Amino acid sequence: VLQKMPNVYSKEPMIVIYVENMLRLESGAMGELVGSMILCAMVDRLIDLDVEIEWEDILQDDFSKGIFEMELEDVEETLDDDEQEGNELPRESSSWRRFRGNVVAEKLDSLLVLMFEHLKKCNDAGRLIEVFEPLLQSFQTTVMMVYKLKFSQFVMFYACSLDPENCGMRFANT
Repeated sequence: VLQKMPNVYSKEPMIVIYVENMLRLESGAMGELVGSMILCAMVDRLIDLDVEIEWEDILQDDFSKGIFEMELEDVEETLDDDEQEGNELPRESSSWRRFRGNVVAEKLDSLLVLMFEHLKKCNDAGRLIEVFEPLLQSFQTTVMMVYKLKFSQFVMFYACSLDPENCGMRFANT
């Protein structure tokens, strides 16, 4: 499982498909045998992507603007771009500027969404505590040891938010 996982430089669709299938395995009959290994491998891959992102690459929003103002600006800029079809170098929309050249951030975002959806499904199925134990172990052995981490730790925080009485308390006590 670990040796076959696409590396951080693989194309996003390949990684996403692989991770989707790994998470299906984890929640299926094979999950009893390989579930904890899959979850730990997932956290390791998230960490690999996370440390590739530099702080300078992270969008520094203008917090004085409301979210709707920013979205309207993006729409207006896109409309302006469409009107400039004759120009060789159309003005880029701000949403494109945010992610241009940051393919790693897009991959990390996709994998985090898959992981959050998986945790939500596990919670709905009443098996979040089973999934939480390997995540907690991985958090202690890898996540806590990584210096440049920015986003991957939120997998643990999200799991705790889904079941604060069990997972949240277990995390806080640990």
